[in-house]
Amino acid sequence: MYRISLLILLAFFIVLLSCSDNEPDGPMMDECASTNASFENDVAPIINASCALSGCHVSGFASGDFTSYSGVKDRVDSGRFEARAIVAMDMPPSNTPGPMSLSVDQLKVLTCWIAAGAKNN
Repeated sequence: MYRISLLILLAFFIVLLSCSDNEPDGPMMDECASTNASFENDVAPIINASCALSGCHVSGFASGDFTSYSGVKDRVDSGRFEARAIVAMDMPPSNTPGPMSLSVDQLKVLTCWIAAGAKNN
């Protein structure tokens, strides 16, 4: 009985270790290898059109000021930017002026920029 329990436990750990993969992979990470997103040239225009210039995420806005790199970076560092804009895809909200959603290409730029360290470049 002891040997069977030990074998089951060992098998469980082998399966667990083989299933865990901390390396980002898949199609998006492959695309990021060929995408060199710049904050100034690629990310800021998306944020300006979708987040800031539509009247949201400006100075004094409770959910953050995205009119500068530091305001965006604060939300990126906390994980809130990625959670809302990329994972939940509920930003920009449909009840605001301007674009009602981010395009696949815009999501790719934002994802790759964050994956590369969200640099101010």
